Amino acid sequence: MTPINPLKQQQSQRMGELAKIARQRYLDAGGDPQRSANGDEWLTDAEKQEYLTLARQIFAEEYIDNYLKRNGTWRERLAAMKQTNRRSSESF
Repeated sequence: MTPINPLKQQQSQRMGELAKIARQRYLDAGGDPQRSANGDEWLTDAEKQEYLTLARQIFAEEYIDNYLKRNGTWRERLAAMKQTNRRSSESF
């Protein structure tokens, strides 16, 4: 097992803090507690930039590329899910 890098652990914790900030702002604005907050909407530009910088430092570019090749982006997965739902509703 790979030993935990203390710097990456701190960076990961900071990303979690930024996500919590976005969630709290979302909830404070009357957001649905059952849904997740959109970081693009609830983080400042500086916070978004920090989050993206941390993500790039924690996750190797190759890892991200491989993940996207295997799983696609969230938009691609959502489109596929909608297509599947459309097909199943047409069959009834």
